[in-house]
This record gives sequence, C-alpha cells and structure tokens, in this order.
Amino acid sequence: DCSIHYPSVRAVHNACEGNIGVIYMDAHCDFYNDLRKYGNLSHGHPCGNIMKLPRVNGENVIHFGIRAYEKPEFYDYIVNHGSHVMTPQTFYKLGIAESAKEALAILKKNTEKFVISLDIDVFEAAVAPGSAGPEVGGYSSYDLQEFLKILAPEAAGFVITEVNQTTDFNKHTAILAAKLFNDFMIYNYAANSGNWRR
Repeated sequence: DCSIHYPSVRAVHNACEGNIGVIYMDAHCDFYNDLRKYGNLSHGHPCGNIMKLPRVNGENVIHFGIRAYEKPEFYDYIVNHGSHVMTPQTFYKLGIAESAKEALAILKKNTEKFVISLDIDVFEAAVAPGSAGPEVGGYSSYDLQEFLKILAPEAAGFVITEVNQTTDFNKHTAILAAKLFNDFMIYNYAANSGNWRR
C-alpha cells in the first residue's frame, strides 16, 4: 500500500549524503496533510512527505502521470517548489526515449542518487483495473515498461504500490506490477554488475 512510498525513499535519503531525485509516478498528487482519519502516512500523503525530506529539492522531483489534481492548491504546491510535471500528454508528444532523457537530466542534476516511486494507477485504468484509485488517460504497459528500462540502470531504488487484488481482473494488474519489478531488478543488476546489454 501507499504507506511504503515515503519510508522507501527516506531509506535511500538516509543512506547517502548528497541530494536525491525522485520520479513520483502517480495519477494523483498525494499532497494531503489533513486526512485525520488515516494519519499522516496514508495514500494521500506520500509525495508531500517525500518533498519535506531535507535533501530532496523540488528541482529534482518529477510528478509523472498526474491527471487528477484533487485540489487547485496542489498545482500551486508543485510550482512553488520548482518541481516538474510530465503528464501523459507530454510523454506521448516527446516519445519514450526523449521523455527518459529529459527525466534523467532532472533526476541526476546535482544529486547523488534517485528513486523511482510508482503507484499502479499511473497506468490507464483499463490496463491496471486493480488499483485503489484508477484513472483514465494513463499509460500503456508497453510504453511505460520501456521507459522504466531506460531509468532502471541508474536508479537507487524502485517502489510499486496500490495493487488491489479485490478489484483486479484476472490478475492483470498483479502480473503487470510483477513484470515491472522483475524488469527493474534485471536491468539495474545487469548495468551495475558489468554485464549490461540493452
């Protein structure tokens, strides 16, 4: 569930001395700070908590896939922190390779490490129905799979959340999440073991 976003990124943050970049892949902003019913580590809080870490600067954060801002002030929060938005429209206009190039430039600018944090609802709802907050207008499995393969070799960590088996269809979402994680491990390990072949 989404409670693992923040501690996972914080673990990388605390394990190094330099700044870290974050690509937060989600259909939603997750900036809430007033969901008292769920506490401050719920599904509505992770990105806001991550951006409060001392060595996470807005200029190294990408809000990837946002298409449901929830509150108007969430957009202002992004602008005021100097962070970046890459919507599905931007991604498809640039293409996979160019989007990855732009993302890496942001994530690696004056940083020691970067983390990929993915909520499964970043995908098109028809592709990943087993999500707690499905949204239409997202990414295809192939396009995002190829995009992540480019980022994986240089990433310090990868988090996947919000796969909901109670709303999944024929395990499609679970299979997608497992494939993405498997790809990350293979591409990250191969690149860092000297056995890299793309």
